[in-house]
Amino acid sequence: MAVQSTAPSLPPPPKNYIQRARTQQRNLTARAAEVGSAVGRSSANLISEVGYAARSVAPESLVRAYKVWPTKNVFCCWGFLMTGPVEDVGPNSCAWTSLLTPMAIFFYTWSDILWDPSHVPPVYSYFCCLAFASAVFWFSVTSFTDPGIIPRGPKPSGPMPPQRTRTDERGATVYETWCSTCNVYRPPRSSHCSDCDNCVRDFDHHCPFTRNCIGARNYGPFVMFLSSTCLSLAVVLISALALPTRVPPHPGALDPHSTGLRGLASTVSVVFCAVMAALLFSFTAYHVSLICAGMTTKEHLKGRRALVQQSTFERLCEPCAVQPSQIQPRKLVSIAVGGEPPSAHVATISQDDL
Repeated sequence: MAVQSTAPSLPPPPKNYIQRARTQQRNLTARAAEVGSAVGRSSANLISEVGYAARSVAPESLVRAYKVWPTKNVFCCWGFLMTGPVEDVGPNSCAWTSLLTPMAIFFYTWSDILWDPSHVPPVYSYFCCLAFASAVFWFSVTSFTDPGIIPRGPKPSGPMPPQRTRTDERGATVYETWCSTCNVYRPPRSSHCSDCDNCVRDFDHHCPFTRNCIGARNYGPFVMFLSSTCLSLAVVLISALALPTRVPPHPGALDPHSTGLRGLASTVSVVFCAVMAALLFSFTAYHVSLICAGMTTKEHLKGRRALVQQSTFERLCEPCAVQPSQIQPRKLVSIAVGGEPPSAHVATISQDDL
């Protein structure tokens, strides 16, 4: 028994394509009638040929810009959040593990006494929760925020000068360099990140642990993440030294700190947090010194002076300023549909639509 195959159903073309096809066929039909009457041919044959040509126009589709993003960024939550390349998944996972594991050990070890007012003041318990939540929040903001990407420009028709000068809003003359990858002139302190394949404003560095560049829009959250993480490590260390691992069975009883699973977890968390505190406290102090000097990490490592002269107040307030994003990942863009016959999409248009 033969099975009759049916053609797969295709989505209807966008409205802009239908309107363009209607206009084009009306114009070509009028032109065919004029030519047919002039050369003595039947205009009906020409009209049928023109109709086929109008239906053979390359179709277009409207998609969100983040779906066809030309760089290595990864978008999630329908384009509202963005992060860095897939190559940084490993370091980023290690960072999340190093952040959440001490918190889990902390609550496992001291959960019995944290909410006991006779042993721990409620203010301290709330302070611990706030420190941990702040570290997770600012780490998420740093990882999933646009760092200050400069949108790419159209490809120029000819070679562009490597540098240009312009006058900024302060009246000062600034020098901008041409990026042949992004086809834009980069403002001062901007740089092209080879890991993300983007030009980033006020580029500080690319951090594989946050899986994102650190630039103009997320440098403030990055510093807040470092500060809140240092505070969380301090909370764990102070709790390990000052609090018992469990509530004593009766007043005056001794609690064995070094015995049992909780004692082992307490020892491991103290050693881990001590090592992490030595690293993060130094790294946080380094960035605080950069803020006071008005420099970025790249400028400091390259041995350059600060490209933008700022007052002490501006240096301290700049990381907290939220700058508007220049990219629009959810903007609708038109792309040509390739790999299919033009008539496949046009076949769903009825004669009345045209």
